[in-house]
Order: sequence, then C-alpha cells, then structure tokens
Amino acid sequence: MLAQANMLAGEKKDIRKVEIKTSAQCDMCKDRIEKALNKLDGVDKAILDLKTKKVEVTYDSKEISVDKIKKSISKTGYDAENLAADKKAYDKLPKCCKKPAGE
Repeated sequence: MLAQANMLAGEKKDIRKVEIKTSAQCDMCKDRIEKALNKLDGVDKAILDLKTKKVEVTYDSKEISVDKIKKSISKTGYDAENLAADKKAYDKLPKCCKKPAGE
C-alpha cells in the first residue's frame, strides 16, 4: 500500500551503493557504525566488513548524500575516507576501538 502511495505521489527512489573506508577496529566498531548509519533517513542498509574496514551503504540519493553518510561515521568517532573522526566522539571510544599509532 505504501509503495503504491509513493508511486501515485510520483516519488521514485534513486537507490545507490557506496563503499566508504573507515578506521573501524573491532566488532564493537562494526556495531556502532552500522547502527548509526542504519538509523539515518535514506539509508537502506549499511554493512561493515572488518577485514577491509569498508562499509557498504545502500541509500536513496534523493534523501541523503554521501557527505552526510561520511559525517555520520565521523560523528560516531571514526574516520570516513578523507574525513577525520570527530575528536570528541573519538575520545569517548573504548581503547580497542581506537586506531593503532601510525595508522
């Protein structure tokens, strides 16, 4: 019914995928990042691969931009590509979630 209402209203989604390199270190990082992204309006699904430290985000580009997705990762305390982690959020992370020196 909702999908039908959206079509009647002329709303079409523009679903895209993006991979964003993060500074995630452990399962707690994975949980934090995925939880933060999955509650954003416009994000369909976010899954972080700890081996590659990349989060794959499926999103509606009409509702949210890649920059906003990166800012959400940063505000959670992690680097997102070339956007550094928000210092206050990073400082609150457990020790195991912080980047090793030189990374």
